[in-house]
Amino acid sequence: MSLQLLQLVQLSICCFATYCVFTNSYLDLCSYIVGCVCSIDIILDIMNIKKLKIDMFLHHVFAIGIVCFSFMYNNDHYERLNLIRNELMAEISSIFLILMKLVPRRILLNYCIRILFLITFIYTRLYNYPKNIIFSTSVNRFIFSVTRNNFDLFFVYLCIYGLYMTNIYWTYLIVQKLFVKK
Repeated sequence: MSLQLLQLVQLSICCFATYCVFTNSYLDLCSYIVGCVCSIDIILDIMNIKKLKIDMFLHHVFAIGIVCFSFMYNNDHYERLNLIRNELMAEISSIFLILMKLVPRRILLNYCIRILFLITFIYTRLYNYPKNIIFSTSVNRFIFSVTRNNFDLFFVYLCIYGLYMTNIYWTYLIVQKLFVKK
């Protein structure tokens, strides 16, 4: 019962993040909440070291790194919120990931949720994220204009590219699970 409650809380946070992204409101609050949730997940991962999934751990570290960077350098409010918004947009697929766990497997609704998960995961994490963060001239201009030293620059790009590489790895795992028979 407590696992379902935790999943409902995660679902609520993902829905709130999605609402913030599409309405362009409460982005600061949402990024604080998501940053806190990632921090809690990291602590829980470390406490349960036997079940530690290094990819999930790194995903949370990279996400927190981007959120911290955006709050350390809030000179250009619009570009900072643009960076946060595009990072949070990836959480849309998490809604369907959590719903897959809540809806019984052999129901048509679960298959529809799986398809929506795959579509939103690929769109938000492999297309939208690099387009609006990695290859965005305005985001890159913002990062270069606010960083004080090379370490900060290295740190933020490590987090940005690390999160992207994690998403590529997860896509590989998803495709392998869908199309490769054991």
